[in-house]
Amino acid sequence: VEHAVSTRGLGIGVDTDTQGPLRLSKDNRFLYAVNPGSDNISVFEVRGANLKFLQLVPAGDQPLSLTISGNLLYSLDGSVAGNGIRGFRIAPNGTLSELPDSFRALSSAIAVPGEISFSPDGRTILVTQKTTNVLLSPQNAIDVFKVDANGYASAAPLRNETFGLRPFGVAFRDDGKFLAVESFNAMPNLSATTSYQLNADGSFSVISGSIGNLQTDSCWVVITN
Repeated sequence: VEHAVSTRGLGIGVDTDTQGPLRLSKDNRFLYAVNPGSDNISVFEVRGANLKFLQLVPAGDQPLSLTISGNLLYSLDGSVAGNGIRGFRIAPNGTLSELPDSFRALSSAIAVPGEISFSPDGRTILVTQKTTNVLLSPQNAIDVFKVDANGYASAAPLRNETFGLRPFGVAFRDDGKFLAVESFNAMPNLSATTSYQLNADGSFSVISGSIGNLQTDSCWVVITN
């Protein structure tokens, strides 16, 4: 039976235009949801088909996407006033506490980010950028942050060039290879996916570049078992 559960926060009146606004913990015990209109994250305990509200925690300016690795959760703040990432520690009871001074700005002030994602080993965070910034090199990019043993992301990201235009959603395999779906600025039938190998230094190399799917404005990708 379907039923609605209030997050006790606010949306922004339109879709978030990002992937990952809802994240389930690996053990399926807790659910995390962004509230970009009220600048916070809702935490729920999962009880079968029901959710028990646990917490509403401040998360910066317009949290839009979440990613989890172990006892770390990072949120992606997508506001044009200051887009970047912010870290939280997950307690055994599922609640969040912010890592002090963990906010890190993206490499572009006009990134219009699409998704934040931990690598499988938790040592790297990727953030896709949907805009082309002609004032930066490379113009089309995915930011890569390294994560230290204390859970803090590197002070500045490595700005990696993408093969295709407007990378949106990403999905990792267990071996560090990942896929990035490209919407190509919503040009008809030009959406594609590129596969990459993530390297230890935070760079990545193309495996297969912009394999078309004959779709328009593709924005998400998943990998099955």
